[in-house]
Amino acid sequence: MSGVDPENLRFFADESALGVGKALAILRDDVIQAGHPLIPEVPLGTSDPEWMPVIARRGLVVICRDAKIRTKLAESARCSTRKGCEPSG
Repeated sequence: MSGVDPENLRFFADESALGVGKALAILRDDVIQAGHPLIPEVPLGTSDPEWMPVIARRGLVVICRDAKIRTKLAESARCSTRKGCEPSG
């Protein structure tokens, strides 16, 4: 937790950008990443649908490397209400 200011957090790096998040946390006091002690509800290995609401409630900006994260989650939400829906390629 060296240098992190819990009152002024602005950014969250998900597991796909863990290295970037840790590097930014060295330079800034407003960055945390998956597995950080200040966010115990998002340990390493937490799936996107699980951590996204937690981070949204905190109002943090997400840093990630998954360019298709929006479409994957939208498709997941749409398919969860249908029987037999299969994700597209």
